[in-house]
Amino acid sequence: MQAKSPVDLVQMAHALDVVSIVDRDASVNQALTDVLLSTSDNPEPFQCADELKSNRPLSTSCLIADVQLPGVAGLELCQHSAASGKADLTILLTSRPGDNHWLRALRASVSHSLVKPFIGSELLACVKSTLECRSAQRRHP
Repeated sequence: MQAKSPVDLVQMAHALDVVSIVDRDASVNQALTDVLLSTSDNPEPFQCADELKSNRPLSTSCLIADVQLPGVAGLELCQHSAASGKADLTILLTSRPGDNHWLRALRASVSHSLVKPFIGSELLACVKSTLECRSAQRRHP
């Protein structure tokens, strides 16, 4: 087997579909991570947006964010994603679907939204759809 060059390794790393999870609740982060690992996705859990921004080694293919986060809220994170042209790569989570944050987030064009509690298959369907979109973007930038 031929050894990979550093350039090949970097390209392979960037081709991975990394799913960044941002939720202040460690047990939710762990549960979401476990669900994603069951399908061979590459989850990276974070407890706040600042942690995501400072500790992200690879680019995110799909962002899963809770509306209510400490510091930069999930909605702000989604709006930043939309401003950078990646709004279709965001899945927004909330436990209060009737609040104003939720309505503003939907206007920010997040790709999917889930109301807690939800079942793992709902999350996996959203992630699959988002990663398919990401794959299409890679093929046709």
